[in-house]
Amino acid sequence: MKLRPYQETCIAATLGAFQAHQKVLIVAATGTGKTVVLAKIAEHFAVKGRILFLAHREELIRQACDKIAAWTSLSTAVEMGGERADGFFGQPPDVVVASVQTLARAARRARFQPDEYSLVIVDEAHHAVAETWQRVITHFGDAKVLGCTATPDRLDKKGLGTTFDTAAFIYEIRDAITDKWLVPIRQMIARIEGLDLSAVRTTAGDLNESDLEAVMLKSTAVHGVAQATIKAARRPDGTIRKCLLFATTIAHAHALATAIGTYTDRSRVLALSSKDGSEERRAGLRAFRNGEIDVLCNVMLYSEGFDEPLVEMVSVARPTKSRALYSQVIGRGTRPSCPHGCDGYCDHADAKRNLLVLDFAGNAGKHSLVNCLDVLGGGADPVIHARAMQKIAADGGCDVIEAIEQAQKELADFERRMALEAARRQKDVRVTLREVDPFATIFTILGIHPAAGRWGGVAPTPEQRGEIERLKIDREVNVRLLDRGQAAEILAAIRRRRAAGLCTFPQARVLLKFGENPDVPFEAASGLIDQIARNGWKPLPKPVSNSLTPTSVVP
Repeated sequence: MKLRPYQETCIAATLGAFQAHQKVLIVAATGTGKTVVLAKIAEHFAVKGRILFLAHREELIRQACDKIAAWTSLSTAVEMGGERADGFFGQPPDVVVASVQTLARAARRARFQPDEYSLVIVDEAHHAVAETWQRVITHFGDAKVLGCTATPDRLDKKGLGTTFDTAAFIYEIRDAITDKWLVPIRQMIARIEGLDLSAVRTTAGDLNESDLEAVMLKSTAVHGVAQATIKAARRPDGTIRKCLLFATTIAHAHALATAIGTYTDRSRVLALSSKDGSEERRAGLRAFRNGEIDVLCNVMLYSEGFDEPLVEMVSVARPTKSRALYSQVIGRGTRPSCPHGCDGYCDHADAKRNLLVLDFAGNAGKHSLVNCLDVLGGGADPVIHARAMQKIAADGGCDVIEAIEQAQKELADFERRMALEAARRQKDVRVTLREVDPFATIFTILGIHPAAGRWGGVAPTPEQRGEIERLKIDREVNVRLLDRGQAAEILAAIRRRRAAGLCTFPQARVLLKFGENPDVPFEAASGLIDQIARNGWKPLPKPVSNSLTPTSVVP
């Protein structure tokens, strides 16, 4: 077996990062072979001492053992529940693959000396800031720590920078699709009549589970999701593409399985949950993989560590505000599959062509729900997002990256035409030379005019530069011309704006461009931008009053 080029790059970058850092993070999209990379890095560290591999689900633990055995000569043993990693014939294993819940208990940690391992590997490292994980990582404080995740962003806003010193390698889902290591994503949106999320509360950054369950369990919602799922999954020849459905709760998963069974062969639909025993879950997965089950309904049981390349469709019956959660969910179906054994996306007619993601729309109310555009890079600019969503809805589903790229091209063409039209209209104009203020838009939106101070001549930190680029502020000011103090002032103003509940900087820039007040809440900004989009990307007409209505005066 041969490593892919980006895997080799990742391994080299990670080993290089460990020369200067104690705790290193890898960010790589679901389906790009992260466990294989971890196995090969473990093999490198094994010459220095034993390895501890931490995971939080049995499926991830078994998968890690299988990958390490397949890609290295290292021995493994499991430390989980009733299983003890004591090795064989008195010989300790090279790699202990352990449940973090087990080692979070002091009595089980005491079986291992603090200096027992040269490397601690943290799978699904976006969980690593949690207190249970920190107990284990802290116990083995002298070991190097390697984290790996596809989704470094967290709803509770706890940054992984508190646990890891540096990110050695980043390989996003869009990169992997472009490089043909993952399949393209096609999105469809089913509008469910009567689906109303406006009264659902937000808890810990996402939709409140009990509120959401009450809405999604209504008969109209259950049958709307069931009908749309089967309609989207049915091929022209009548067969059903292999579909993984994510429900809101266990009760919702079983209700959907029952409803879907009324629109197709009931024996080919299954719901599995954490309440089912390990053997029952394994049997269900075998049936799904062997083609005996077409639609597998679950809650979040298979959102991490589930590896089934034959999945051709993901039905997201669990609306979410979490980009990380949504990324994990759709990542279950992005792996390529070819009966000819091709590694990666290929041109064989009988190979998997794409992943179909089915989302459900209704009245979202104040909630900004995540969809494929947010994961693939089309959600940062609200204008691009609105245009791409129009294309997905109008076409009845389309390739998401193509929709984003077409929206970007159309917007660029529109702005170019407007610039040319303005130039034609203004042939004979009086020319006045003036100094252009590079902070004009920054000042209008953020209310600051950052001046060079004691940090004059000192470049922004990499973290500041990355944050400014991520927030798209670099479109208004050249980051390379800022000093560290100016960058800090801009980011502080952004935080104040966020704390005040105002819309994002890209939204504010769009509103300002079309003559609207940029100081409005996120939801109001989204509504205004949607109106601007429906108005053909022209300024909205302003109401004109012919008379003044006097206000009441209380004597």
